[in-house]
Amino acid sequence: MLSDNRSREGLVGRYLLEWIVPALFALLVSNTIRFHSLVPMATMAPTVGNLLAVAAVAFMVLMAQGRTLVVSGYVTVLLLALAASATVSVLGSGSTDYSLQRLELYLAMALLATVAYLAYRDLAQVPLVAFFVGVALVHLPFLIAAILWIRGLEFPFWKDSYRVAHFANVRQFAEFGYFAAVCASGICVLSRRWIVPSFLLATAALFGLILTGSRGAFLCWVLFVLLACCFSQARLRAALHGVLVMVLAGGLVWYLDHAGTLPSPNIFARVASEQAGAESFDNSRFSLWSMSLRQIAVHPLFGSGPEGYWLSGCCNPRIMQAHNFVLQFLMEFGLVGCGIAVLLVARAVMRLGGPAASAQLVLRTPGNRVLACLLVSFLAYSLIDQTMYHLVPLLLFALFAGLFAAGIAQARAERGANPPLPRPLSS
Repeated sequence: MLSDNRSREGLVGRYLLEWIVPALFALLVSNTIRFHSLVPMATMAPTVGNLLAVAAVAFMVLMAQGRTLVVSGYVTVLLLALAASATVSVLGSGSTDYSLQRLELYLAMALLATVAYLAYRDLAQVPLVAFFVGVALVHLPFLIAAILWIRGLEFPFWKDSYRVAHFANVRQFAEFGYFAAVCASGICVLSRRWIVPSFLLATAALFGLILTGSRGAFLCWVLFVLLACCFSQARLRAALHGVLVMVLAGGLVWYLDHAGTLPSPNIFARVASEQAGAESFDNSRFSLWSMSLRQIAVHPLFGSGPEGYWLSGCCNPRIMQAHNFVLQFLMEFGLVGCGIAVLLVARAVMRLGGPAASAQLVLRTPGNRVLACLLVSFLAYSLIDQTMYHLVPLLLFALFAGLFAAGIAQARAERGANPPLPRPLSS
């Protein structure tokens, strides 16, 4: 009887982690967008406080269940040094209150990633399909709202503001649309059973990106598909999926625009505008990055503090961040803080056996490959838009980073249980 009870409890716990937690996370993303994205600065403090509290409670529950986190003395020293460096950065910022608020956001995301890692580290595999389906499905009502919003706009588009539906700026809609697109395409790479839903969800998400003229998000989805074609074991499926989704979504946007059914500020119109000289290809990115570099040079060691771009008043006042995550974090934490963070990443890689052994762990499972492609394409996106500045992309990035770490731990445990056979000596 005791054995049956334990078996039943294990089944319930597995079902909870494989389907209920992904569904709850999708609901969290949806509610965060509805509550936060329209007026992000006004709702930042309560939203971040709630996320930090939820992540802290989940962390304590996991620790109480015996899912401990072992930290070496060297890593402890680095974490303490990072905390000290961040403290100096905050104290040197233009506003301690706003700087602390941004720092709390980073802490909440780090804790969320740790929770995801601890929750799934000891399972046989990470339920990626469930998480991907949840994110892609949550995107649909926001896509419909954006379509209706754009249908009500008049040419020239965005003449009053860049707001769209539930989002304060169309770029934030594009950031969420990018995640929906890569998650939907990732489903196809992971499972043949979900090919049709994957195709429909990816087409819907890409339709929204092309419709709103979101070039960066679109190009980074293309990068994800190309990476999946190179490193996934389902290369042909990924390639066919990518081509069909792009042709159908792009063709539909073009037809609706030219037929007058749904005129839009789409990617085709932006390319034509660039060719006519009415819009620059870089959209003033180079000048923005140049101004950011000058501000980094003013405070090179500890930066201007979290939210340093806005608080310093160094650059374009109409823009809140540097549109490049490397420049943004250098501006916020300086060479000292960013250098310590790089040392922590390097330590993690060395703990896995070095770069070559780490690469083998990434390639060991389909889930790790897909997550690696997702994270690389996301970092590329953050190089041109700094998507890690906004809450929803950070929330999704933290989840997938934690799941990726869990997948690496699973692959490492599997490699330990099934070590490769020694090579025979040559005669």
